[in-house]
Amino acid sequence: MENLTPQLPANKKTINSFGVGRFMVDGQTYNHAILCDGDNVYKWEWNGVFDDNFINSMQPLGLAGLELLLIGFGNILTFPPPHIRVALNKICPTESMITASAARTYCFALAEGRKVGVALVPLT
Repeated sequence: MENLTPQLPANKKTINSFGVGRFMVDGQTYNHAILCDGDNVYKWEWNGVFDDNFINSMQPLGLAGLELLLIGFGNILTFPPPHIRVALNKICPTESMITASAARTYCFALAEGRKVGVALVPLT
């Protein structure tokens, strides 16, 4: 039988847990939306509106250097408008999902050694 538990790299910022209004990354609690790229955790300064600021708010991740950007929009599956999705995908491949799925997928991608970034809205 194959063990499905990913072997997470010790030198990368991994998401330990998440809950209503919070995330734990490498044992540190964050009580706000976060951006994480494996090396750093940032407060995500997105205003909740799908405008030009949406893409700019993720620039701390160095989007052009990512293999994959995952965006977790909390409890409800949400997709940015088509023009925002097209603009993001011109910079790097992007997937939108609920926060739980984005956090898990981020950890699996890190375990594979991929250059992945995640933007996460906390659960409500």
